[in-house]
Formats: sequence, structure tokens, C-alpha cells
Amino acid sequence: MKAAKQLGIPDVNIHFWRKKLKESEIGGSKSLTAASIESDEIKRRRKEIVELKQVNLILKTAAAFFSQDHLKKNMS
Repeated sequence: MKAAKQLGIPDVNIHFWRKKLKESEIGGSKSLTAASIESDEIKRRRKEIVELKQVNLILKTAAAFFSQDHLKKNMS
């Protein structure tokens, strides 16, 4: 999106904000404020960080496992 590029933010943020605005216009109980949008974005980012840390741990574990397996094959 041109607007996102001009603002220097990811397109996802614009879509997220538009969705929240639409929900509030339809009659959602939560009013659309900068604080509520920021709070939701922070929650989403924290969840994403937790997921990425889990993926990172899995990849590190797999790398260590395959590295040990490679060493065992070379020693034989």
C-alpha cells in the first residue's frame, strides 16, 4: 500500500487498523482509540515473539542433533 510505504510501516498494520475501525463502526463494544490499537498490536507482537522463540529453539535443537549425528558417522 502506498500509504503504508509513505508512513514507513508494514501493510499489515493498515489492514489491521481498517479491520478494527470497521468492527467499531458496526457496533463493536470496544471503541477505536490509539491506545486500544496499540495495545492490540503489542499483544499480537508478543504472541509472535513467543512463537518465533519456540521455532528458534526447535531449530537450534535440530541443528545440535544433526551435528552430533554427523560427528558419530565421521568417527566410525
